[in-house]
Amino acid sequence: MLQAIADYHDDKIGYSEMVGVLEGALDAGDFKDMDIRNKWYDLWTPLEIARAAEQGDTKRSNVEDYVSKMNKFLQEVLSDMSKLR
Repeated sequence: MLQAIADYHDDKIGYSEMVGVLEGALDAGDFKDMDIRNKWYDLWTPLEIARAAEQGDTKRSNVEDYVSKMNKFLQEVLSDMSKLR
C-alpha cells in the first residue's frame, strides 16, 4: 500500500490506479483487526469519493491531504506491526 502511494507521488501510476491498489491490498491482506479496517476505510472513503467525482481527472491539490493522512496511517500500522515481531 505504501508503495502505491509512493508510485503515485513519483508519477508512476495515476490517482485512480493508486486508489484501486489500496482497496485491493486491503482485501488481499485479509486484516482481522476491525479497528485497523475501520480506520483504513475512514481514510480510504474520501479517496474513493474523489476518484468517482472527478472521473479520472483528479487534481493532486484536491486530494493531497487525504493521501497524506492515509500514508501516515499506513506507516504507523507498519511500525506497530514490526514492533510485534
